[in-house]
Amino acid sequence: MKNPTLTGDQLLVFLYSIIERGIGMSLKTKINDEKVARDYGARVDAEFIPKSKEQLMSDSHGIQMQWIKAHQHVTNKKTQEVCGRVLANFGLQCLKKGLKQKGLILSGDEHEQRTHSTIQIKQELKDRLDPFVKLLLKSFKTYYNPIVVTTLHILMHVIHLGLPSFKLLLKKFLNKILGLFGQASNTDTEFLNSLFKCTGELIRTYSVYADLSETQVKTLVLIIKANVTSYSSQSSVFYCLRAILHRKFLCADLYDLMETIEEMMVSNVSKTTRSACANIFVQFILEYPLESKRLEQHINHMLKNLTYFDADGRMQLLDVFMVLIERFPPQLLDTYTELFFFALFLRLVNDDISKCRDKVQVVLRKLVSKASQPKQLIETVFKMGQQENISSEKKESLLAGKL
Repeated sequence: MKNPTLTGDQLLVFLYSIIERGIGMSLKTKINDEKVARDYGARVDAEFIPKSKEQLMSDSHGIQMQWIKAHQHVTNKKTQEVCGRVLANFGLQCLKKGLKQKGLILSGDEHEQRTHSTIQIKQELKDRLDPFVKLLLKSFKTYYNPIVVTTLHILMHVIHLGLPSFKLLLKKFLNKILGLFGQASNTDTEFLNSLFKCTGELIRTYSVYADLSETQVKTLVLIIKANVTSYSSQSSVFYCLRAILHRKFLCADLYDLMETIEEMMVSNVSKTTRSACANIFVQFILEYPLESKRLEQHINHMLKNLTYFDADGRMQLLDVFMVLIERFPPQLLDTYTELFFFALFLRLVNDDISKCRDKVQVVLRKLVSKASQPKQLIETVFKMGQQENISSEKKESLLAGKL
């Protein structure tokens, strides 16, 4: 690939032939090297009949072309499979490197558009890369870990390009990837991250609600729930979860998962994790269909956590309240305005951390500016003062100086 005269078209044609041939050779038996069950109703194939040393030497023109493992001669079929693995893995590694090398296959602009909902790429590029999609799906059937891992890396480079075959083969890709989750070890974080990122990219780029079955959605949500607290793979897990929320898949387990996310956005020790959980939770509250009872449960839980012992957790929660006040529909905000005001005003009085009190002031100002009847909030403060034994001087100073 360092050859300056090499073009992307030439490389793709060469690699397609190598990968296609290698994968075709590798599909004969599974990776565990166990003997394939023999059909005793049929005649034994000639290639399985043991040959003498003289016959082997004659067939190979004097060179014994046999793969020896555990002091046993392995059949030609197995030799072909091993050679196919080497050939396919070589081709896939070259394709991966070619995709990463700017200007050879991809210009580089395609990767910069990852955040866009629709990616504009030339039709010529789609026509060149689309035939590889079926090969990448077929590569999962080799059951050979290096090929599978390299395929996942390639997928992360091409999924977002909007290739037509991905749309047609989406369910098959997801079935293969979901099956790989069951084989993945918790210690193999790179493999897990690749699986989550590929799944998230596929769902975000190509999926609509009808594309995934209820079983697939439930399985994926349960996999996310099992890995959401693992710090090494959290960023990939969150990416996959945001893709599910983006496509608005409905699943009972998803609602349960959001309770874990709500807890993590306050209690997790990592600021990055708290922020990611807060963004996911806000997206869920604002975009998902919620019964009034369930929404009330989430809000009451948030209000309760305003007294959480860790100041950083309280600050994150106040940021969430700020976004919700800003983006709640007016009618919904009016329903909770008095409750928000009451709880926030108590924190303004009772919080012993100055940065938290300052943040509460900002949130209260936003709430008052968004309220349809701000005068009623002032009356609420005076009623509250009688119950909470807040002095009239303190109430007046708070109202005048803070609001």
